[in-house]
Amino acid sequence: MSAPFPSVSGHCDELALAYASRAIAFYQVQEFEDSLFDANQSIALLPTVEMLFHKIYCLTSLQRFGDSIQLVEEMIEKVEKMS
Repeated sequence: MSAPFPSVSGHCDELALAYASRAIAFYQVQEFEDSLFDANQSIALLPTVEMLFHKIYCLTSLQRFGDSIQLVEEMIEKVEKMS
């Protein structure tokens, strides 16, 4: 028996893009909490450098500087491990 709702697993990229687009729209109207929420949803589905930077912008706009710095440091560590 199949589920009553279509599977999202095949559409993760599209859903991530939708969250990312809405995150940017929320940011443009200074709805930083909503933008951060959607950025996190997008990152959970499909982590991209662009959306990680967007998350940093949101955290900084919300004056959550410690969280912003921590995310930058985590990104630097990952890049250093790659080289």
